[in-house]
Amino acid sequence: MDYDGLKKALSFDLDTLHLDARNQAVFAADAGEQAAEAKSAVKRAKLALDEKKAEVAGLARENPMAFSIGKITEAAIVAAVTADTGVHVAEIAVIDAEREAFRAEALANAYEHRRSMLNAEVKLWLSNYWGDVKIEGKELKAGTADIQEAAVLAGQGRRRRHVEDDDAGD
Repeated sequence: MDYDGLKKALSFDLDTLHLDARNQAVFAADAGEQAAEAKSAVKRAKLALDEKKAEVAGLARENPMAFSIGKITEAAIVAAVTADTGVHVAEIAVIDAEREAFRAEALANAYEHRRSMLNAEVKLWLSNYWGDVKIEGKELKAGTADIQEAAVLAGQGRRRRHVEDDDAGD
């Protein structure tokens, strides 16, 4: 799966928690493989940059006039290499490859977080967190009237803290 597809698959639905948990390992493996490939691309781009710099440095030493070098010094060679368009293009390729590697690594890390969140959601599910509400020995179903009755029952006997604090100060 590509980066955008994996990014979209990060979210999960409580109604299909079992499917999301089942697919987690595959998605995490895909994200990890993309991160590894992106890191490899960075190394290849850095190698190409080093080769281009060496090539330009060699050409500058062979034909200093072509690079506007009057006297061959190490500083003049470094300046010629830095100013070369091919070196600049290779440096941009390294920067782009690093950006993609950071994105891929962030996605792989996000799948580790997703794994933790799936684990927490499964624990909540197993503890009946979304189950029926029970108040004062009565079991209430998820109907609107029952929820309103539960809210009233749960709120009885409670006083606001700031009211208590104001009464204590008098």
